[in-house]
Amino acid sequence: MFDLINTFLTNNMPEWMRWSVPTFIIFVSVMTMLVVMTIWDTRNPSEAKQGFMPVAFTRGERMFLFILILIGTHILFIAFDAQVSALLPSPDTLFASVEGMPERHWAYALPVALVLGSVVAKWG
Repeated sequence: MFDLINTFLTNNMPEWMRWSVPTFIIFVSVMTMLVVMTIWDTRNPSEAKQGFMPVAFTRGERMFLFILILIGTHILFIAFDAQVSALLPSPDTLFASVEGMPERHWAYALPVALVLGSVVAKWG
């Protein structure tokens, strides 16, 4: 499956884009979330609810915060790569290495981002 996606990205995208399979998967996931949330909010409009944050948020706003948390967590792991390397073992020993990734600790950043984003989406 990944070979098929990689072939599609290599042959059909302009040279300057440099799409990788993980980037493509994240892009498709975000676009799918936007389409699903648009259809869901059109059929069943959400009401703003207040959780532990001081402002009431709708479903769409919580999804936007989830995406921001996902991006921010990965940027922090990239920014503090040296400190993360000193604390955590290399993910190459735990997971298959992904060529061309700007950070080595994406396997740690993703679960942290998903937990933080899920907490905000559910109870925020």
